[in-house]
Amino acid sequence: MAASKHEAVHANSRSPNAVELWQSYVASKATSNEEEAFRVYVGALSRNATASPKDTSNALSPTSSIAFGDISCERLNEEVVMALEEHCQHLLQQLSTPSLQNGIEVDDNTLMYAENISRVLLFYGLWRDRRKGDRLLSTSLALCSSCHKLFHMVASEGALRHLLVAMCHLLGFMHHMLDPGHRWKHLFITDDSKDSPAHLSQEDIQEVPEELSQLFISVFKDPLLPPMCPMELSSMQMEMLHVIGAAATGTMHFAKVLVTPDVINQLLALLHPSRNSGCGPMQALALKVFIKVLHVLHCFMPKEEQVEVDTGVTLSKLFGVLPYWLQEEHSSFSVPMFLILLNSISFLVDSPMNSDQLKELFAELGCFEKLVESLKQLGRVAGVDLGTQLVCSLFKAFTAILKDSLKAKDSFKQHLEYITLKELTNTLLVKPTEDILKGLLNMALEVTESPESSSSLPVCNADALGLCLEWLLDLPHSLQLWLSSRVLDLCSYSVYNKQQCCGARLTSVAVQVLVRSQEAGGFAKEIEDNLLRLIEGLGTHSIMGTELKDILVSLQPVKCGENLELPTYYFKLQCILCALANKENGIRSLYYFELRQPKSHIHVAVPEVVQPNHNAFSFHCWVSLDRSCADADQRNMRRMLYSFYAGSTGFEAFFTKDLVLVVAVHSKKRGFQSITLQEPLTPQEWHAVCVTHSASKALWGAKNETAVYIDGIQKAFSTELRVPDLSADYKHCNIGFCQREADVSESHEAMVDGYVSFGPAISLFGRISSIFIFSEVLQLQAVQILHQNGPNNLSLFQPKYPDTEGLINKLVLFFHPKACKDNICVDLSPSHAVEGALEGTLVGEVYVTRDVQLVLSSLGGVEVFFPILEQAGSLPLKQRDICSINEVPRPTSNFEPWNDEHEAVTYFIRLMTSMLTNTPTNEQVFFVVKGPATIGALLQKVPPSLL
Repeated sequence: MAASKHEAVHANSRSPNAVELWQSYVASKATSNEEEAFRVYVGALSRNATASPKDTSNALSPTSSIAFGDISCERLNEEVVMALEEHCQHLLQQLSTPSLQNGIEVDDNTLMYAENISRVLLFYGLWRDRRKGDRLLSTSLALCSSCHKLFHMVASEGALRHLLVAMCHLLGFMHHMLDPGHRWKHLFITDDSKDSPAHLSQEDIQEVPEELSQLFISVFKDPLLPPMCPMELSSMQMEMLHVIGAAATGTMHFAKVLVTPDVINQLLALLHPSRNSGCGPMQALALKVFIKVLHVLHCFMPKEEQVEVDTGVTLSKLFGVLPYWLQEEHSSFSVPMFLILLNSISFLVDSPMNSDQLKELFAELGCFEKLVESLKQLGRVAGVDLGTQLVCSLFKAFTAILKDSLKAKDSFKQHLEYITLKELTNTLLVKPTEDILKGLLNMALEVTESPESSSSLPVCNADALGLCLEWLLDLPHSLQLWLSSRVLDLCSYSVYNKQQCCGARLTSVAVQVLVRSQEAGGFAKEIEDNLLRLIEGLGTHSIMGTELKDILVSLQPVKCGENLELPTYYFKLQCILCALANKENGIRSLYYFELRQPKSHIHVAVPEVVQPNHNAFSFHCWVSLDRSCADADQRNMRRMLYSFYAGSTGFEAFFTKDLVLVVAVHSKKRGFQSITLQEPLTPQEWHAVCVTHSASKALWGAKNETAVYIDGIQKAFSTELRVPDLSADYKHCNIGFCQREADVSESHEAMVDGYVSFGPAISLFGRISSIFIFSEVLQLQAVQILHQNGPNNLSLFQPKYPDTEGLINKLVLFFHPKACKDNICVDLSPSHAVEGALEGTLVGEVYVTRDVQLVLSSLGGVEVFFPILEQAGSLPLKQRDICSINEVPRPTSNFEPWNDEHEAVTYFIRLMTSMLTNTPTNEQVFFVVKGPATIGALLQKVPPSLL
């Protein structure tokens, strides 16, 4: 009664601020009972709250929670903590007395006091220094447990509501103490991971009480939960889940304290759909907490400590819940839960540690096929909008799993094809939208977000681009134009992108899409031209026999009503075939080593490359560099060509980020020395690079000479570089990388200065072929001979080859991509044919390209083009849009525009000429099959107007 009178006085007066209330409490406790005074203080302070209990159950930041007057005095702040701690302990004793546990009714004033003091704790936790409230964490947990035990000791609904609200406030206080940076909110509640605060420092990490897991289990597992106050009960349980999520996000100790089989099983139980309701906030939040628990288990709990719980078993249990979501009575439950699961996968696999292992685990558990099959079953309940969201989220999840994981990619190709993704959209009754297409493009590039300029990125999953082309016929004109342009830009950007797209047979896909378009009336001119440019760009790089066959088949007449007509692209495609045969982009290597990964290189597995008792050596190779390197765009890097070291001395050559060649030596007396060329190499073109070193000793001193040749022309000559001892033991020899940089830097300070100016070493980030090392200096004539013979002549150093007869005995090493199997490079130098060839170990890939003139022989030779002449003048061109061929960019052809069907014979003759020029095999076959006579006979059937 006394307490009620004091509270009434405060209620009828002006609402004082927190400082005035504290001063009033200090004055009151000196003249009255201290506990009663503190109750009055807490009650008055609690009434100043501006939020209701159900608001505080989801309180995640000070701006959405209780607001009080300011307490700026540090001493006052400390006194409040001490008073709260003292009276919380006293309240805990009251709630834990044996009399209460034996069934005696709890005093309503005590329950009101518990609610008020818990609200003050929440207020303090949200607005005060977290470290000063650490000692209140265990006390608040004990209070929360005591309140939970009293659920069955109260009879009235009001008393139960006091207990539930008090638990909400206490859990909110623990939420803030365990995650003061609100990272849980940013990661999972608002899905705003970009703006999430930085990780906590070690001194800010809060220890998680072990009793928290017991409280969590009892809150959800208690079979005698009261049926009264369902709203407050749900809010309390939601806040309990938030506490577990906050603890998992804000502290590393979570893995050892709270990741237990009981906690995981309880979360899994919450993920099972309820028969009385669909997917509610409780299930959605439980799934987010489960994902975070799995993330912490994988990242911060070592494998040897995973005795009772295992990442793989836990993940498999999650996928085991999927069939329950798909049951017909839970249709409203399925789609929201799948969206949460798919959106969480990208966060899960983007772990700071062991990311590759988790991706491989996803693949081993068959997540690709399980997710796709599950989404197919959702086709009966998901509408168009939700279906689009599901497909976009699925593409994003798959992109995260596939990124930089070879095993995941292999599993995806083995158990799932990209065409299955198209079937999925049809099952969900979803038409490809711009968002879906962007997700598919991101999947091809392995990026989670669409960059502003993605055309300069490497293509990682070219099959995804093939699916984009498959979808062209299902799109409106605007999306057709946008998508075809994007695919063309991506495929044409770099040699690497072209190689990936050729490997995925995108040429055949583009041709087949063109053929199918004729049945639907044909593409608009712009889209058709984009596809033709794509065929030309990829075919110029490499073309398979099956792809050439598809092109020839596409030239057959198409049925339009009752008549046959030539396709709209008929003459354009013939022009492109001529362009493929008449490439004017210079020399190119049909076989090459691709060295673009961070540590791609060829390691020469010999104790020395430069043989002893010689005072000179030469290095010659063919290289093609990409425009830029992802690691070298913002800072200097050394894109290594070669590095040969004997201890801390040796030779190296590298390219700067501007593609300028630098030749350097490391000697004991002079340290790091280099010469730099003035002109950069042209990107994506093949260049012959030759570097020669000589160190001869004479009576008047040593004579050092270094020369550099590019494409058979001397570009640099220097006598300043001090050539190291060439008879030393060169154990560390690498092509395309440098593994001795650390040893060299530690040995010579002068070398460090040189490294600072050029940057650290990375791989070549390009292609290399036909690698020669000689034990003597090559003269200009020999360098020119090597350049003139190109990179594809494997018999160059055979004994009877006249041009290089004088170089055979000087050749130390000869590596060629065609002589590489199972990542072992065989030395082709004749001098080692008897002695035993040297070997190189490749860390990279070998690619093979094919020329259209050479591939033609596998289809029967040039006679496969004779039907084109037979059709000349007999069929009309499909009347859609007869466009000039010069509107199709043909950077490698110089033909006149092919836009007149009356010149069909001329076009055929030019095509035949292109296929026969500089190809003895095709010429021989042409005469063997009596090609001239056949052409003469066909020309007699051609209308005279075409001749």
